[in-house]
Formats: sequence, C-alpha cells, structure tokens
Amino acid sequence: MVTDNSADSGKSAESGKPGKPAKKPRTPPTTSRMILWVVGGAVGIYWLGSGIIGLMSGGS
Repeated sequence: MVTDNSADSGKSAESGKPGKPAKKPRTPPTTSRMILWVVGGAVGIYWLGSGIIGLMSGGS
C-alpha cells in the first residue's frame, strides 16, 4: 500500500474528477490511538517471535 504523505495543495489527480469529494486532511494521531498502535505492535511482535521460536524448536 502506497500512501502519499506530501502536502496536498489541491493538485492531486483526484481533485479534477467531478462528483468525487475532496480529500480530507489527515487528523493527527490521538494519544489513545497511539497507545492502541503500541499495544497492537507489541502483541504482533510477540506473536511473530513466539511463532518463529516454536518453528525453530520443532514445531507443534
């Protein structure tokens, strides 16, 4: 997935199409959203690491 984080000054390809709503500016991340990302990342890293360790130690 490619995201365009550059400053959009209304010159994007989507702005010229009729009937398409204008792109909303991204809202800055809130504290609760950052906490969710950190917790989710930690759980994902733990899950990935435990899976790799489990595979290296002989599977199930």
